[in-house]
Amino acid sequence: MSSVILPTSDDFSTIRLTLRALTRQTIVDRIELVIVAPVDDPRVDAAEVAGFERVTVVNSGPLRTSNISRAAGIRAASAAIVVLLEDHSFPDPDWA
Repeated sequence: MSSVILPTSDDFSTIRLTLRALTRQTIVDRIELVIVAPVDDPRVDAAEVAGFERVTVVNSGPLRTSNISRAAGIRAASAAIVVLLEDHSFPDPDWA
């Protein structure tokens, strides 16, 4: 399993396009998705994250720097391999 850290500056809508690229990964069922948001409930669409091995949502608190969000996601990740993505990253299906 690999953990993919995907921070958002507000809610799920900001990361939706990147998430859709992730759901097309050939090994999506072996990816832990860690969504990092500045709120407890970033309104994650359960249907859009259903294929992942695990989905974790982390509240990083008010957004000060993207590094704080990334670090919160890394601490929450459970896999030995951790990947940092951003809302403008759209990996090809065989990337993972």
